[in-house]
Amino acid sequence: MRCYQSSDVKQNITSLKMRRIAIVLVGHYRSFDQTLERLMCETSGLNIDWYLHTWNTSDAITLSWHHALPSDKLLTASQKMTLEALDPDYEIGSQSFTQAELEDAVFRKPWKAVNYLFTAVQKCLQRVKESGVEYDYILVSRYDVQLNNMGLLTLQVPLNHIVVGGRATQGFYNLNIAASDVIFALNPANIDAFIEEKEFLRNKANYHSSEEPYSQLYVDKFAKVVHQWHYDNHFTIIR
Repeated sequence: MRCYQSSDVKQNITSLKMRRIAIVLVGHYRSFDQTLERLMCETSGLNIDWYLHTWNTSDAITLSWHHALPSDKLLTASQKMTLEALDPDYEIGSQSFTQAELEDAVFRKPWKAVNYLFTAVQKCLQRVKESGVEYDYILVSRYDVQLNNMGLLTLQVPLNHIVVGGRATQGFYNLNIAASDVIFALNPANIDAFIEEKEFLRNKANYHSSEEPYSQLYVDKFAKVVHQWHYDNHFTIIR
């Protein structure tokens, strides 16, 4: 795959010093062998540090609206090598559920699985903080997200702002954004908004989807939420 950049973007890049960003990836490995090449294209020209967390199975062991059967397929040696090449300190976790936890779900996805994912985000962000590196911004996403013309080389994330991706919708989702948990970027100075969150699912009884806790956190902890990336235009999900 070749990486293409417009002349305007190239001109902007040459006027900037190489920017340093932290990329956090969480979730199941899924289609990462397909999405990684595009991710590398999108971040070409950036100085990247990777912070990775995944699970010991390549796909979910629970059900969801898009996942009719649980998976028991373990990560392969090749997949682990890919992760280690990016982040030698990457973490592999495991999940377990009681029957009651499986039944406490939204669109068949257990709330405990939602909390597992958020905890993984927190772990990675804690590593970012402890690194002491001064990053221009932090990008958080998943392994199954395919990027397309995201503008990451020139992205600016002001203090107390959060830039998010998702699908615009009306009347059902908080912020009118579906899939608001798939990809977002924050200013490193706001990292504690995630790390210090202790009651992520406190309002789960009022939520209609697994992404709404993220949208609520954005509203509660940030002065401005910028819906900059749109599903199908800037990214897709390859499960």
